[in-house]
Amino acid sequence: MINKPSQFSGPIMASALALTLLSTCESGRHNVGEVLSPSDLDIADTASDDDISSGQPVLDLGPRNILIEQDGVKPGLIEIGCDYNGSKWIGKLQGNGNRDVLIYIPSGVNTASPFEIIYHFHGTHSQLVKEVIPELPGTSERYRGKAGHTSPGENRLRQVLDASQNLGEGGRNVITVYPLSAGRRGKKGNASDIHGFDSFWMLTGGNDTGDDMHMLHAEVLAVVENELIGMPIVVDSITAKGHSAGGRPLENIAASGFPLDRIDFLDASYGRWTTHCHRDAIAANPDVQMNIFYIPNTPTQADAKRLEGKTGVRLIPTSTPHADMNSEFFGWNRD
Repeated sequence: MINKPSQFSGPIMASALALTLLSTCESGRHNVGEVLSPSDLDIADTASDDDISSGQPVLDLGPRNILIEQDGVKPGLIEIGCDYNGSKWIGKLQGNGNRDVLIYIPSGVNTASPFEIIYHFHGTHSQLVKEVIPELPGTSERYRGKAGHTSPGENRLRQVLDASQNLGEGGRNVITVYPLSAGRRGKKGNASDIHGFDSFWMLTGGNDTGDDMHMLHAEVLAVVENELIGMPIVVDSITAKGHSAGGRPLENIAASGFPLDRIDFLDASYGRWTTHCHRDAIAANPDVQMNIFYIPNTPTQADAKRLEGKTGVRLIPTSTPHADMNSEFFGWNRD
């Protein structure tokens, strides 16, 4: 476990908590720009002796449905976010190339306990949420067959949020971060160009939008502590998951030297993404755990099998359909 510093210099007492609410999904809407009081935030009336002695308020996120949004984010993200209990923030973060990021803290979490932050990187087309896949020149026959149809982006996002909500309600202290890619981006003629996914996502110093995992994580912590919870948190684990073409940003993150505690490839071990990721990830954190879910006798098997027996690696062959990997394994407990 790697120490993850807080963005706060000291504790903030409950009486000082305030958030600017830009949007809410619950009935009895708060006005745009309304400042929420501690009572609005459901600060617990009681706390344990340990909580009191630490000088920290306990924030019970409860079964509420509050959404904070920035201007210019995808309407589909807002619409979907409103369906889930807990606290959500949707906005653009520079570490994700100034593209949309959804941060979700499910109801049931305990702010006095350490958090696991889970970054989930989606696959091809899923940056399109409630949108139609566009026609693009030079793409594969498979891509062209999908153009003009609704993207699977809503389905994939809901799978992740459903699983996150279940984790929170089941007592697992998680914060889920769901960034969106730039879509088709990569060298002309390579796999990402032909199939329409983002090969440069999280490639530090190698893209045109400034994607940077170190920056993204710092921004996420600032949002969580300043806007969603209103007090410092302890992070004891950072997980990165990638589904399908979301395996590429996992490789890029590991190459950047950003330390991860856990990495999950959800039928995402294409090419040599997984072997490269493992090589670089253990250099940043020798104790990193890598879980590789793959469908036997498909293109994701070869690179998964290259890591058989390697330190910290667990291979999980599965018959789960590719499209259902998030539902089946997002909340998977290695222990």
